[in-house]
Amino acid sequence: MSAESPHDPDLSVAIIRGGGVGGFVTRTAVSADSLPAEAASGLRRRVRSVSVDAASAQAARPSGRHPDELLYQVVIDDAGERTTLELAESQLPDSVRDLAEYVDTRPERTLEIEPPAGP
Repeated sequence: MSAESPHDPDLSVAIIRGGGVGGFVTRTAVSADSLPAEAASGLRRRVRSVSVDAASAQAARPSGRHPDELLYQVVIDDAGERTTLELAESQLPDSVRDLAEYVDTRPERTLEIEPPAGP
């Protein structure tokens, strides 16, 4: 079996969003082995696109952010390697937005919501 198998059990993606007006934290995740073959291939393509421009997006991010702006943490686990990106919503590259939307719309996803931290 090649490393590019659509049912690669070693590929998973989590999108964690926090901040915003309510301060809630949401975590949406999906793994390739829970997806049909075509959807797993779509996940793999999106992960590759993110890998291409995510490093430059993180390096270019300004130190300040807008009040109540959502913060994103994108965690990609791929064959034992973990990549974590942390970006404000206004600085998300299109490839990261596309990946987040894809994960959000998959019926196989898991979703967790945490209340805001106390004072």
